[in-house]
Amino acid sequence: MGEKCDAAAPPRGAGNYTGSMSFRTHRSATAAGRRRLVGAGPALALAAVLGAVLAAVVPGVSPGTVHALDRGAVNPLTRHFASLQVGPGHEFRLLTIHPLFANSLARGPEKARLAAGANPDTLGFTAPSGGRVLPLRLDNLLENRLIVFPGQIVRSDRYDLAFTEHVVVRSRSGTDAPLTTISEPAPAADPRPERRVLGAWLPPTLRFAIGPDAPHRDLPFTLQAWARDAGITTGRVSAADLARGTVVRARVADYVRALGALSRAPAGLQTVGYAVVVDGTPLIVESFADGTMLDAVWPGIIESLAVEAAVTEAREGLLGEEIAPSGQPDRFLAAVRALLLTFYERRPESHKTRQTGTVLTVTTPRGTVRGLVLDKDVFVHAVLVTDPRRRGKNPEDDFEPGVIGRKARPTQAEERWRDRRKDRDPTPPRPKPPDIPAPPK
Repeated sequence: MGEKCDAAAPPRGAGNYTGSMSFRTHRSATAAGRRRLVGAGPALALAAVLGAVLAAVVPGVSPGTVHALDRGAVNPLTRHFASLQVGPGHEFRLLTIHPLFANSLARGPEKARLAAGANPDTLGFTAPSGGRVLPLRLDNLLENRLIVFPGQIVRSDRYDLAFTEHVVVRSRSGTDAPLTTISEPAPAADPRPERRVLGAWLPPTLRFAIGPDAPHRDLPFTLQAWARDAGITTGRVSAADLARGTVVRARVADYVRALGALSRAPAGLQTVGYAVVVDGTPLIVESFADGTMLDAVWPGIIESLAVEAAVTEAREGLLGEEIAPSGQPDRFLAAVRALLLTFYERRPESHKTRQTGTVLTVTTPRGTVRGLVLDKDVFVHAVLVTDPRRRGKNPEDDFEPGVIGRKARPTQAEERWRDRRKDRDPTPPRPKPPDIPAPPK
């Protein structure tokens, strides 16, 4: 299994890496009003008045109820998150997942298809000349626009690659795809498959590693560490195959069985996204335009989350341990709601995607949210992956779990929370009885 490795950092000695793995990379508001972000039940109501960046906690309001004060212009990204409800937590071992609900009438853009659900015959990839790996040209043979999300994986004849940005390709058109290599070259004896978008997604930490906020020089070492800790030693040694690594595959299957189906949305709502906490630390928040989009990609996403948790367990030496549920899976719910409120920004940064569409960008204390908008104001997708280099490093970077249920193994965050509480409110020493002199004889 190798030495333990911090999930948030490259392996020890990465700066002197001279191994055989070779990775080549290529990086190539409209309404005013109020919206409400609430929990799954009446007791969890969280009102948010949209506008500027999160402004204030209103005095006299119950804990966890946060109001953003502004009546300025509202962008599609802000409007989407303002409409969400946070569902009850689902917990298994190190993972806690909160579903995100939206109005059942919410819909994605018309005449658009996701690459992961498209017939392979409707996609084409044109390789560059001269034996180079990148860039690949993505050709869309559909009558509809084709949408690709960052973190989705392409298997080519020689390498596995991952999309690093949102890509929207017009009908019967093509574009150079922003991709990065996430595998070694395929062995010569392996059959050469046709290039296609896989159902697999990168685990959240690797999705961060290929993004614009990560130090790109660390990507080869990060990929090598994940392959080693998952137990991949043959074939392409690819991030696409982490779920089948000999060290973690049994535990990955456990996570998928336990968390593969989220709770059904209440009447009038649909499940459109999720927020994940791993071992007490916020990991990823992702949301789609509607439940149909989420359903199409959820099998690949839940497997990627399972890989993240299983590799974390391998590095902590927990794969052989029983970890009882906490009995309080909603202990992070208030923190998840507060995290969603940090996404409010009246005028986020924006840039055009390849061919068509706009990406809105909001910087938060935990990382950057990037949301895709089509047709001027139709929300499609948004994702925040917290920075692995900061996770667990400072007390303010963790979620305080509140009431900690009985648990066979408290998470690292729970232990830190307990320690901080001890520091703030130490137990007073037991008073000593006074010394009473003996009566004179």
